[in-house]
Amino acid sequence: MSACGLYFLSNSDVGFGLGELLSVICALAYSFHIILTGEFARRCEIYSFVCAQFFAVAVLCLVCALIFEDAVKFDQPFFIAVGITAIFATVLAFIVQTIAQKYTSAVKASLIFTFEPVSAGLIGYFLGGEILTPMQIFGAFVIIAGILFSESGAFFKDKILSTLKNK
Repeated sequence: MSACGLYFLSNSDVGFGLGELLSVICALAYSFHIILTGEFARRCEIYSFVCAQFFAVAVLCLVCALIFEDAVKFDQPFFIAVGITAIFATVLAFIVQTIAQKYTSAVKASLIFTFEPVSAGLIGYFLGGEILTPMQIFGAFVIIAGILFSESGAFFKDKILSTLKNK
C-alpha cells in the first residue's frame, strides 16, 4: 500500500529502469540495516556502535567518491556541506535511530521510515515553496493509510487477546 502511495507521491511514469532497480536494491540493503541496527542496539554500547557505523559510511563514501565522482574543489562551502551532512544526516541520525531501535522492533522502525517521503513532501511544500498536485496528496494519504493499516492489525490483535485473557 505504501509503495503505491510512493508511486503517486513521486509523480512517476510507469516503467522499470535502472533507477527503479537501484531503488529496490537500496531498499533491500536498508531493510537489512534496520534489522541489524535493532539487533546490535540491544547488544552493544550505542555510541561505540554508532562510531563504527560512521567509520564504515565514511570509508565506503570515500571509496565511491574516488571511483565515481569528478575532482572536488576543497573550499569553505565544501567543508560546510560535508560537516552538516556528516553531523546531522549521518551521526545524529544514526544515534537517534540506534537509541530508538533499542526500544522498538525493526518492523515498527521500518514503518516510521515509510513516513519519510510524506514528511519530505510536507517540508518541501511549507519551506521550499513546492507545489503538491492532487495526485501527490493522494499518494501521501495512501502511505499514511498503509502505515495505519499495518499498525491497526497489531492493535486489534492485542485488544482481542487481552479481552480473551480477561474472560
